Amino acid sequence: MACLPSPRRAGALAGGVVLVAAAACAPEYRPTWLGGTGGGAGSTFSRGGGAFSGVLLTARTFVDGVAVTTATFHVNDMSRARIGVDFNRDGQVDPVVAYGGTRGVIQILLSQGGAGRVGFVNLTLDGGENAWKNLADVAVGDIDGDGNLDLIGASQDGLIYLRHPSAPSRTHVLSEWGHDRGALELLAGSTDTLSPDEQFAIVQQNLGPLVNLDNYEITVEQGYTRVVIADFDNDGRNDVAASRRLRMNLEPAPGKNVEPLAIIAGSIQVLFNPGNARTGEGWTATIVSQHERHAMSDREGAAGLFAADLDGDGDLDLVSLARDDVNVQVAWFENPGGPGRVDPSVPWTQYRIGSIRRGFGLEVADLTGDGRLDVVATSPEQKQMVLFVQPSTGPKRTYDWFSTPIATFESFEPLDVKALDVDADGVLELIVGGSGGALRAFESPADPTTTWTARVITTFNPPGNVGLIGYGDLDGDGDLDLLAVVDAEDNLNDRLMWVRNELIP
Repeated sequence: MACLPSPRRAGALAGGVVLVAAAACAPEYRPTWLGGTGGGAGSTFSRGGGAFSGVLLTARTFVDGVAVTTATFHVNDMSRARIGVDFNRDGQVDPVVAYGGTRGVIQILLSQGGAGRVGFVNLTLDGGENAWKNLADVAVGDIDGDGNLDLIGASQDGLIYLRHPSAPSRTHVLSEWGHDRGALELLAGSTDTLSPDEQFAIVQQNLGPLVNLDNYEITVEQGYTRVVIADFDNDGRNDVAASRRLRMNLEPAPGKNVEPLAIIAGSIQVLFNPGNARTGEGWTATIVSQHERHAMSDREGAAGLFAADLDGDGDLDLVSLARDDVNVQVAWFENPGGPGRVDPSVPWTQYRIGSIRRGFGLEVADLTGDGRLDVVATSPEQKQMVLFVQPSTGPKRTYDWFSTPIATFESFEPLDVKALDVDADGVLELIVGGSGGALRAFESPADPTTTWTARVITTFNPPGNVGLIGYGDLDGDGDLDLLAVVDAEDNLNDRLMWVRNELIP
């Protein structure tokens, strides 16, 4: 399994079968490399004459790219040191991309060839017609304890378990991914729907106790939005945590003169592995963001999710971004176990980190160098990137961390963010993708709570939203390259780009 370069100040960070595309060497692609100023542009990011170059991995067969995954974690590593995804154990990173829509698709880009001559085979997995609807995320980790990396997908249908074939040499055999019976495997506890009583409680909470439900016809849309794989109960086996989004549409009943309404809510679940699970059976699900009256409406517009030992007590907590919550958009949930087993009936305690308008990107890393994990979030609506600094131990950690904008954007909206040491100087940069094809690096000043220095990596042309960023040493030269999903206005220009790191000779 390929280990990613580890920065000195990084801290703890955070089926069916359709087709096989023939392997080919990735062609050179010429994006527009810009200098200039304004809107977080800054000067071009270069070291020793080197910069970044673009390589087109695939002009996308599918549209609606929703997730890119290039890293995973050892099950017993509480520091969450990132490991390059490597399905066939050849030492090379194998990126995974998920595509949403009415028919979800997961692609594995299986690396071929040695350093300097890397190509990829596209392995494409789907669940068949009308399956994996609104696929929103994919995570990689060893679920069944056999040493091979499996996949968990987050969809409207539930949490999809795609178990790796029996041996690394079988990675490319698409028909062997999933259950031995070939059945669509969904984790137990992830397919539950709201009861009428829970629906009523959510409506009352949001609209008041006097609302007359006879005036409305209610439809419920729900599905998973983010998923992470980690050992939350310290039993040496990977569990799963996922955020779930809920939307309730209240349309006027025939003959009723009322306005249509919509309620957006959400929750976080942790699903405990029954023991090197080979199927979706026997998993125990618990609601982390438990509301006092019902189980589905604590996290409004649940979006980002990150597992880390935030309080340093030897177990993994969760950091969450709730995009539509105006009060507690960024929060963390304390694992009640640590470092022993977790009783699923014991609630996780929620602590408020702070607010940011309709936050999009979420990252967790020690950005201030004090040994404690901080949180950074981006807001395309606010057009800022905000740093939330974790206080020292004690009551201050539990409510409203110190926050400060470390970048304000003018010419594009910030989307995804990753904390990476791309120039191998021992200090983390913040890599930000944005609208208009923007991909930028932000370097920390002496005081990380002040404005960070913007450097241009590239501006893709044709442009598009760079809302998904991956990373890894794709060419085996010892540094971190980047992956960018470019979501263009014209679907013909949607593409997956490898941004090769040439900063280090």
